[in-house]
Amino acid sequence: MSFVNAKCTSCGTTLEVDSSKKSIACKYCGSKFIVEEAIKNYNIKNQTEKNDFEIVEGRLIKYNGASTDVVIPEEVTKVNNDALPNGVKSIVIPDSLTDVLCQMLSFSNFDRLFYGSFSGPLRNGKVGFIPESVESLTVSENNAQLSSIDGVLFSKHCSELLLYPRGRNNKTYFIPDGVATIGISAFESCNNLTSVTIPNSVTTIGDSAFSECKNLTSVAIPDSVTTIRDYAFSGCKSLTSVTIPNSVTTIGISAFESCNNLTSVTIPNSVITIGRSAFSECNNLTSVAIPDSVTTIDNSAFWGCNNLTSVTIPNSVTTIGDSAFSECNNLTSVTIPNSVTTIGDYAFLLCNNLTSVTIPKSVITIGRSAFSGCKNLSKVVIFGKPQIADDAFSDTPYSGKKLSSGCYVATCVYGSYDCPEVWTLRRYRDNTLAETWYGRAFIRIYYSVSPTIVKLFGDTKWFKKMWREKLDKMIADLQTKGVENTPYQDKNWK
Repeated sequence: MSFVNAKCTSCGTTLEVDSSKKSIACKYCGSKFIVEEAIKNYNIKNQTEKNDFEIVEGRLIKYNGASTDVVIPEEVTKVNNDALPNGVKSIVIPDSLTDVLCQMLSFSNFDRLFYGSFSGPLRNGKVGFIPESVESLTVSENNAQLSSIDGVLFSKHCSELLLYPRGRNNKTYFIPDGVATIGISAFESCNNLTSVTIPNSVTTIGDSAFSECKNLTSVAIPDSVTTIRDYAFSGCKSLTSVTIPNSVTTIGISAFESCNNLTSVTIPNSVITIGRSAFSECNNLTSVAIPDSVTTIDNSAFWGCNNLTSVTIPNSVTTIGDSAFSECNNLTSVTIPNSVTTIGDYAFLLCNNLTSVTIPKSVITIGRSAFSGCKNLSKVVIFGKPQIADDAFSDTPYSGKKLSSGCYVATCVYGSYDCPEVWTLRRYRDNTLAETWYGRAFIRIYYSVSPTIVKLFGDTKWFKKMWREKLDKMIADLQTKGVENTPYQDKNWK
């Protein structure tokens, strides 16, 4: 089976045909035509007069012809970027173009690009910029580097999908089995696509592979994929949900940046790194569960996720990067685990609805403006003695105040501010004690003396054992009365 270009003898549309067939029906007008006649029709109409070309020492300087279907002469070995004018619709590149990188050819406004056989190197394996109007890409069988299937461009043996034409009207596309890599910018700005199915043979989704596909609503990522590279789905404004399979270990830089309608994302426990700006400006993302395989939340990973209300950071994370959650305006709670050692600069900048934060003993550094502008931050609990930047809490109720570390008895006994036992006690504090003046007085006294007591005796076994017995009985009694032990966000009872 050999596919070649032909021109319908009825409507004149250029299309690919199987040259072994005697006759077929035009997929555009429906008329039947003789394949041999249609191929001749195409070849006749695509002949370009040699006088139409300005060629100097093998370099095509300018095409001055009127035909929109251009066959570059065999003697051409190089082509100037501006050699072909706007309005060209199809191009045949000859075998003589051995060292021309396709991205050097600045073609504009053509519907079909035909690659002849050429064996020159391709920069980064790419075929260059193809205008938005292109609907089909065809490669001759003799091409040493490229191939095509149904108008889509692949590497010679179809292991990499290189380019899906932007001008195609198809809303769905099934990537053929056997493809291992979706190349750099392969589907970039293909705005007609709403759905793409990726086969189990694919292991890598390349840089910007689907970026700016503004109408892409769904994409099924198979469990064969191990890497989602930088900007892979950035700017896919209609993408509403994505499930990342357990095989993926890295989510690249800005991989899902500005996916404005993304409401949910499932990150598997195979992922180690969430790259810089991976989910930044995903304005409709409301919650995210970060698995305990992740060690680093990179800079700006969730920056500007305006509707993110809560986030749970697992015990595996050691670093919260610069601006990781900055400008998450609706973030009300965040749990920082005992594994974190660094809270980067601007990490929670302008999280206006964040009301409380507990800094565990493991934290060594709290960076510049880490919580700056969190105007509703009414409670800060710091365990240990981290190095705190002078402006870490600027423009908050704690601005200008000296923050000291402190640990309360219950937290000392149970080892965490966020555990079932302490959740029960916090509910009792907010919903019972804080309802009366004497209860509030008790809370204030407890907060003022508890850190000192813990500082003096908190590391001793007898202290923890004594208070553990008392608190266990109290908590059991509270839970019998219906006080829950599930995750809890403190109320501002002051």
